[in-house]
Amino acid sequence: MKRLICLAACAPILVIAGCQRGAASHATNVRIVRSINDRAIQNAVVTQQTLYSYHFVTNSAALNELGECELAVLAGHYREHPGTLKLRRGNTPEELYEARIQTVMDALARAGVDTGRIQIEEGMPGGDGMPSEQVLAITTGRNSPSRPLYYGGGGGGGSINSGMNGQTGVGFSGGQTQ
Repeated sequence: MKRLICLAACAPILVIAGCQRGAASHATNVRIVRSINDRAIQNAVVTQQTLYSYHFVTNSAALNELGECELAVLAGHYREHPGTLKLRRGNTPEELYEARIQTVMDALARAGVDTGRIQIEEGMPGGDGMPSEQVLAITTGRNSPSRPLYYGGGGGGGSINSGMNGQTGVGFSGGQTQ
């Protein structure tokens, strides 16, 4: 009988201890997933190297929380690698746009970036992207996996390839376009 009472008294303690280990394991898994996601987000920010109006407080030159976070990622990159940061203007008035440029340059300088190595300009986000001809082919349905209009991975230059329905187009094999 004493064993039964002892077992009944100890069972909840064992269950709680098991749950605690499960909770710790869950917390570890959550940290790992967040870390992977954070690294993926950081890689995307560095690839794009672009700030938009939504990175600033509305009608202000002050960065919002998202802008501060993404600029901190870029600052970490720019400390080691010079580059061009794109600051999308959109319909931002000239005076506000110039103030935002100054805010970004000041923040980069405070983060230890040699701002003489950084250019800020209006432009599209960075990244590899794809030639506009390929985008048009995809969106108009002239490209298919069975009869691809464009091929990647080559040494550059263009070639004429036959697409779906016998249509032809200029294909790019991984070369840079201007």
